[in-house]
Amino acid sequence: MDGGENLTSNPLQNISKFSQSIWCDQLGRSWIGDGVLEKMIKEDDIKGVTSNPSIFEKSIGQTNEYTDALRKLAKAGKSAIEIYDALTIRDIGDAADIFHGVYDKTGGVDGYISLEVSPGLAYDTEGTIKDALRLHKEVGRPNVMIKVPATAEGIPAVQELIYQGLNINITLIFSVDVYKQVCEAYIQGIEKRVAEGKPVDGISSVASFFVSRIDSAVDAKLDDTSPLRGKAAIANAYLAYEHFEELFNSERFTKLGARVQRPLWASTSTKDPKYSDVLYIEELMGAHTVNTAPPATINAFRDHGTPRDALAEVSQTKMADAKKVMVDLATAGVDFNSVTKDLEVAGVKAFAKSFDSLISLINTRKVYFQREYDSKRTVHFGKSKQDCEASIKSLTNSNVVKSIFEKDHTIWKDTPEAAENISNSLGWLDVMMKMKDHVDEVNQFAEDVKSAGFTDIVLLGMGGSSLCPELTKRIFGADHFHVLDSTIPGAILALEKRITPANTLFIFASKSGGTVEPRTFYQYFYHRVAESKGDKAGENFAAITDPGTALDKLSRDKGFRKTFINPADIGGRFSALSLFGLVPSALMGLDIKKIIENAENAYRASSEQVLLSQNPGVTLGVLMGQAALTGRDKLTVVLSKEIQPLGLWIEQLVAESTGKENLGILPVIEDCFFPPDSYGSDRCFVSVRLKDNARPQEIDALIEAGLPVAENIIDDKYGLFEEFYFWEFATAITGTLLKINPFDQPNVQDAKTETVRLLEEKTSGKTWEEPPTLFDSPTLKLSGQFNEASRSEEIGSVLAELAKTISPSDYIAITAFITENSRHDELLAELRCKYASLDVPVTTGYGPRFLHSTGQLHKGGPD
Repeated sequence: MDGGENLTSNPLQNISKFSQSIWCDQLGRSWIGDGVLEKMIKEDDIKGVTSNPSIFEKSIGQTNEYTDALRKLAKAGKSAIEIYDALTIRDIGDAADIFHGVYDKTGGVDGYISLEVSPGLAYDTEGTIKDALRLHKEVGRPNVMIKVPATAEGIPAVQELIYQGLNINITLIFSVDVYKQVCEAYIQGIEKRVAEGKPVDGISSVASFFVSRIDSAVDAKLDDTSPLRGKAAIANAYLAYEHFEELFNSERFTKLGARVQRPLWASTSTKDPKYSDVLYIEELMGAHTVNTAPPATINAFRDHGTPRDALAEVSQTKMADAKKVMVDLATAGVDFNSVTKDLEVAGVKAFAKSFDSLISLINTRKVYFQREYDSKRTVHFGKSKQDCEASIKSLTNSNVVKSIFEKDHTIWKDTPEAAENISNSLGWLDVMMKMKDHVDEVNQFAEDVKSAGFTDIVLLGMGGSSLCPELTKRIFGADHFHVLDSTIPGAILALEKRITPANTLFIFASKSGGTVEPRTFYQYFYHRVAESKGDKAGENFAAITDPGTALDKLSRDKGFRKTFINPADIGGRFSALSLFGLVPSALMGLDIKKIIENAENAYRASSEQVLLSQNPGVTLGVLMGQAALTGRDKLTVVLSKEIQPLGLWIEQLVAESTGKENLGILPVIEDCFFPPDSYGSDRCFVSVRLKDNARPQEIDALIEAGLPVAENIIDDKYGLFEEFYFWEFATAITGTLLKINPFDQPNVQDAKTETVRLLEEKTSGKTWEEPPTLFDSPTLKLSGQFNEASRSEEIGSVLAELAKTISPSDYIAITAFITENSRHDELLAELRCKYASLDVPVTTGYGPRFLHSTGQLHKGGPD
């Protein structure tokens, strides 16, 4: 052994002079392709690499290194386990090739790469043996070590695998007693080979003895002032090294002609900042050992480590001190055997958890690539690229997606009021998983309704409870299904002409049952049905509501055919994938299993297991939020003709969620395109189209002009149910950037409360005053002439005056309290396009629906 002469300026290069090898406890694909490993070998004298599921989970989950390989394997239909094997075996093999020179130079002592058997086999001896042999064969490199945990079941597997000639890294060793069993398993495997005349000189093994976790566990049981703090790990390692020297210098072993099984000091990153960050390298350096350290610890030692033959300095006195530490720990009430056993169990669980998490991550990425979200949901940040990418980086660093799924209200608002509101509003995040339990119930109800002979179905709702069924009806087509969400007399009369109340099923959909419009609809049509069916009128009604509401009670009192109780923690505009959306969809004849599958795909693609730069909901949310922060608060949505009604739903979701505290994003459903330079600096764009439709040329022009544009391509109409989820998630992300609560609607509620107060005053005989005008804008007063030509001229004249008052950041909102029909749709579209030519956003909405959607933005948003 070199006494320390001829030391170089890099402390890492000097470690080998004391017959210790440094291995790196990390591996990433970029390290292989970018020359990182070669540099570590050349400059730092790194002699090997260890890996485990936790390391691969970080590499696959937090980098883009595996994107191309994952995409290829996913599209080839490989299972998650097959993908894991393909990724890890390739990396281990490629890394082994890079280290083969070290392997040759050291005569097979070093240059090893470790690959772990499945953590789920930690308590399965035969399974461990079988998996180790499989991995050894598939990697097919002489300088690969298979990692096996030092459990009671793993140790006999080690003996068998050594006998079969594999290189083995026995991991998760915490106690000297277990270490002794590991050494014995190695020697017995060698002895069996020798007895059968098989060669042993090419077999290598290391025993991974964990260090820093010992101090963390023991220190937690000691007083802060205890002199034993930070002593247990090194004392424990000294005792293990003492056994190593005795056993592998014994005649029993030396006569075998085999390599010693080197102790490998693992878990050598310092956990307690009070201790030196190179403590477990400096104090455990010595002959015939390996120290595997993460990059941060390696970098620290390169910077300020001091190499020395520390283990050679372990005199009888120091060994006595180490034994005394163990005695003193027992005196202090620390059961060291219990500590090490607990660490072993926790270690196995941690590796298994990481492995399960990794497989889940791969499954998520698999769905992501099979659904081609990476190519079908793209965002062109344009001139806002730098700001948007900075936002994504910030959201990544703050673990915002994890916080959303943990339902942490503080990422939006950290107040008691917000805590209560938000915690009761996030059920939409995983609602599709809960809806799986309702599939049979909903489908059976749809069959019962069909069997009962109803000729028509009418949904009585308003806002969030009616918009999803409304657009589903329009997009999928269902002549027998009608949505009533207007109190305009003409709308009610027109519906009544199309149905026979006694042969119609009415769905009263309301979270609370107290919203005035659907309650009024119910009262009217219940009376109409009762005219024919008397006390049995309830048979023509069903309800969708929250638990314990007035509607829940009413449905039972009136004998409704069916009552669906929806999860209470979902706001109306976020309820599309709940029973409020599924029950009407089933009644229209849609496949709700397919709906849920699509929603689940979007749920997985929105999880923290997808890189935020690839997460569809995050990137769309960043585009909307960052654009709004820079004045681009007019979200211009371009939709394929076949899915145009989706705009109604997007309008409510975005406007009602963001329009508050004098902030807000105005959704503009665009059907009149203009050259890019015609749009003001307050615009950003989203295009949603079916995959069979080509990208509109106008979108190309917007992208080329550097304007922020998101493109969402959906496979078919069922892709709408993915779209719902992505927009909901994007809206939540936007809320974090705007620092608003996207789940309340304070001004809509204020208006409801004020309306109730005014009505109560009007009907109670109290003095009642006309409410003040909310907006100082030109008032449209018509002469009463109903000739269409003269009226059009009169309207045009008034709107022309209005146009003179427009400033660049303004928008025109046409709120029409008229019957919704195709003729009015055409006229409003014509009006919208006419005034859009003024280079200002124009929106239209039917009343009273808009009061429950864009009304929040009009009341609480920017002036």
